[in-house]
Amino acid sequence: MKNKTKIFKFVFLGFGLLFLLPGIWLLIVSKPADDVEMIWIMFLAFGSLLCLAGLILFIYERKKHGKMLWLKQNGALIKGKYLSIEEVTTVEINGKFPIVFLVEGKDPVTGTKHIFKSEHYWNFDPDSTLLYLEQDDFIKVYCDAADPESYFVD
Repeated sequence: MKNKTKIFKFVFLGFGLLFLLPGIWLLIVSKPADDVEMIWIMFLAFGSLLCLAGLILFIYERKKHGKMLWLKQNGALIKGKYLSIEEVTTVEINGKFPIVFLVEGKDPVTGTKHIFKSEHYWNFDPDSTLLYLEQDDFIKVYCDAADPESYFVD
């Protein structure tokens, strides 16, 4: 999904600028009495909405990446035990469902067991990965010691 978010943010930003720049140009060039007023308002509104959607996706991706880096540098490393691979049926794109890895690990502060879920993986063949991943293998989980709900499965 990470690559799809990158593509969508550039598509939204590109199309937003494609409509926003002509709208600004029409605003500057046209006189208030012209019939062009409604056209530049539509160009500005549509371009602004698309640019805003692209910027929101960009900010979301940067924030998520920053959190991941912070957890890798400052979070507590947990060696989680691989449990299983689960298909997420609540999200569907083109008839395909993403999968997540389920990992069990102990909270470093309280010592209680938690089940951690990885981020969604698309176009993934679990059969080829299961050849290399056994039930006894450990997966790195970076967890915020103050907030166990803030984690990253590596």
